[in-house]
Amino acid sequence: MARLSPTSSEKAAAAQVAVHKAQEKLDKARADEEKKRDDKAAKERSKREADEKRQRQDAERASRRAAQEQTAAERARHAREAARDAHVATIEAELAEARATLDSRPWEDVPEKITVLFMTAEPDGPERLHIDREIREIQEQVRSSKLRDSIAFEYPPRGAGHRPASAPQRGRARRGALLRPRCGRRHRAA
Repeated sequence: MARLSPTSSEKAAAAQVAVHKAQEKLDKARADEEKKRDDKAAKERSKREADEKRQRQDAERASRRAAQEQTAAERARHAREAARDAHVATIEAELAEARATLDSRPWEDVPEKITVLFMTAEPDGPERLHIDREIREIQEQVRSSKLRDSIAFEYPPRGAGHRPASAPQRGRARRGALLRPRCGRRHRAA
């Protein structure tokens, strides 16, 4: 059978099918484009939210770090204040001790004249101690002090023939005499 030429109703139906297919393609393209836009917007929103979250976390870390530094500064300040207070307390105790010493008036018990007996020994050999020079320096210091008239020196010069045992005996015989050992401490004679 031979094909007949399409009628106008068939042509209209074919055109309608073509329009319908074109409309479906257009709707599909619009839906794909909208989906791409939505996906892109979702990615941007996700990235923006991640950036905001990172910024909040950075701000929180900075805030914690600042709080820790402030706490450390406060502790250091408290430690400095405690050390200063302890130092002040030590100085106040020393001052109280000095005032108590002054209040006891220790100078009233001192004899009017003090005799200082220097007893020395110098080793033989090349390593000499230069005791004569040290004695001269001490005597010069005493002579330049206000109490120079209250202090008398007894120092047997080298080669004077004194026996070591006789010097301490002479020092003990004097009431109130001071013995001064080489180490620099003073002891009352018994």
